[in-house]
Amino acid sequence: MQERISFALAARIILPLCLLVALQIQPTPVAIQQSLAAQTQPDASPQDQAYGLEQALAREPWRAQLWEQVGFLRAQTGDDQRAVEAWEKSTFLSARGKEALAASYLRLGNREKALALWLDEIHRGRASESAFRQAVGLLREEGRFDEALQLVEDWRQARPESAEAAYTWAVLRLGAGEEPANLLDSLQTGRSYSPQAADALTAAIQALPAERDLAYQKMRLASVLARFGEWDAARGLLEQAVELEGASAEAWALLGEAIFQTGGDGWDAFERAQALNPTSAEIKVLLGLRYRQSGQPEIALGYLQEAARLQPYEGRWQVEIAETLADLGRISSALEHYTQAVAIAPRDSEIAKSLVRFTGNTSVGIQTVGIPAARNLILLDEQDPESQDLMGWLLMKQGDTTSAERFFHQALRLQADYLPAHYHLGQLYLLLNRRADAAYHLMLVIEELPEGEDMRANAERLLKP
Repeated sequence: MQERISFALAARIILPLCLLVALQIQPTPVAIQQSLAAQTQPDASPQDQAYGLEQALAREPWRAQLWEQVGFLRAQTGDDQRAVEAWEKSTFLSARGKEALAASYLRLGNREKALALWLDEIHRGRASESAFRQAVGLLREEGRFDEALQLVEDWRQARPESAEAAYTWAVLRLGAGEEPANLLDSLQTGRSYSPQAADALTAAIQALPAERDLAYQKMRLASVLARFGEWDAARGLLEQAVELEGASAEAWALLGEAIFQTGGDGWDAFERAQALNPTSAEIKVLLGLRYRQSGQPEIALGYLQEAARLQPYEGRWQVEIAETLADLGRISSALEHYTQAVAIAPRDSEIAKSLVRFTGNTSVGIQTVGIPAARNLILLDEQDPESQDLMGWLLMKQGDTTSAERFFHQALRLQADYLPAHYHLGQLYLLLNRRADAAYHLMLVIEELPEGEDMRANAERLLKP
């Protein structure tokens, strides 16, 4: 009798449990529900939300996929280490989660793990444009030019419509020694990604003089690449140039700068340049830039002033002098040299833009110098969104928010995806307490720019409550 009672009792306990297992029914996730409900509270900070989920997951660990959300919340608070720990615990990471994990790896200095994650997504055929961009950029930063070139080939095949892939491919192929004329179509495709650089490279390729030697042609193209920060490709061209007969002192000097910009020393190339042409203004400018980048602006200033004496008609040297004086804290003198540069080259829009940015960044001479210079920029090219945006930026700094808004919108009418104008509109609407409008424009910046970009980081900071 006792055995029958025990058996019946066991059946009443065990059979329902077996049914639960067979039907894969789990206990009601009360802790998870409570935590998710807490997240909807308007006053719950990302840190509080992350803590609540972590506590719930400690009680209900089978819901490990929710660690992805914890990772996003921890990353939102700037705690990359705890974000990584959360993502690594998740049983599933979305494509967005993997990209965020790679970005956190990168910020923590674990470049190889970041690269491995991006490459894995690329090889699986699931990579976003951002993953290609980040992986190619990291390889280029590490001096792994050939690997970057191969990866950008994959990027171009995977995203044939991508303007960024086309532009990057053209730049790296140029640095690898491709016949320049073969790259014109890709530069045209890439124009919507980087219009100024694509146009400058296209013009330089089309203007290559047939009667000049090949070393000069490579140096000419390398100087354009250098102007837009494509130093690894410029270095490739210059290393080819100095191996050719007739390589100039300027080519050696530019190679020295390219080596320095890509992580090397470069002084041997500078010494070779000086020996070949000790009175070259271009070489003195490059030496001045090198000393300034090395934290020796006083020495740099001497070289730049000597270059200006040798070529008093060159406005760019006055800009370099102005920037060096600004590094030395001599703001009034810097403004004088910016103004002198514009007087020497009144139709050079890049020189005028450097003056406008200086007045805006220092808040010196905005009304008397900066705004007139910005107005002249618009007269030079009314279709340039950057000029419209710069005018709006200065007007916003002066408190003329109505006029500033008009210029920002004009910049966006000219180029709908011009991110600086979106960023500045976000700033402007925050000043006007139009938070919903501000969030719209700042989110566009965040969505379009990769992790680590200053403008994106500033947009994220502005959106924080």
